[in-house]
Amino acid sequence: MDLRQLTYFRAVATLGGFRRAAEELRIAQPAISEQIRRLEAELGTTLFDRSTRPVALTPAGERLLTHANRLLSEAAAVLEDMRGFATERSTLRVGTLQYLTLLDIPEVLSRFGAAHAGIELNVTVGNTGELEALLLRGDLDVVIVHTEGGVPGDRLTGEPWRREEVAVAVSLEHPLSGREDVAVQELADARFVTSRVGGLIRETFRARARAVGFDPEVAFEASDVATTLSLVGRDLGVAIVPRSVQALHADNVVVLPLRSTTALDVCLLRDAHRTPTPAIEAFMGFMAKTGSNAPSSGAR
Repeated sequence: MDLRQLTYFRAVATLGGFRRAAEELRIAQPAISEQIRRLEAELGTTLFDRSTRPVALTPAGERLLTHANRLLSEAAAVLEDMRGFATERSTLRVGTLQYLTLLDIPEVLSRFGAAHAGIELNVTVGNTGELEALLLRGDLDVVIVHTEGGVPGDRLTGEPWRREEVAVAVSLEHPLSGREDVAVQELADARFVTSRVGGLIRETFRARARAVGFDPEVAFEASDVATTLSLVGRDLGVAIVPRSVQALHADNVVVLPLRSTTALDVCLLRDAHRTPTPAIEAFMGFMAKTGSNAPSSGAR
């Protein structure tokens, strides 16, 4: 078994077929099929159910995919680490929550780049669920995401960067706009502008809403906070948002604290099963010096 076979195996597993994997990797389909057959022969088990379309992983294949993701991620880290010695430059792939790119993250990344000229930054934007999936797949080195109650799971490790209060954004025409704060149950009849599935604020608010007897009605699903606040400003719905977005001063929008809700952590996470490169260690250390454990209610 070698890394090439694991690369082919993961491509077939994630793309759902040999043809699509061949196209993605730009190699002949028979070459992939032959390597998968050799891998199955060496392991003494079938990895794919080829009777289905798309092909499906067997239980053994599901287990191997977990190992393959870890091994390929570690191999990529080794290669990147060694390239750093050869070229005195390395690449750090950072994932961050979208709304933070409108607040303090650009300045923080600029300061890091100035202090570490040998590290090239590649930045990916997404929500918590999307970024954690990319991290565990080995496509990112470090992510800045929301967590609730500390670092999640055994595969992830890291540190809280700061606290983030949860708030509700409403238009100035909304009946609640003059309030000092809002209780969750007061939003039972509201229509919501939400983030995509995978956003932790969306998921935690839904759980709290259901706990008090209602399921939030989604009017719009937006991929970025600027669109969310624009829709709210036109009184097309309310939105559950990080309280720090009030620093954006969106037109015709007021951001109000949500009563009796738990603040989330903004955490810096990496894959615990992967040896951190010097670039990862440098970034984690730098971010630890810039963070704050105080709840965030505005721009930092």
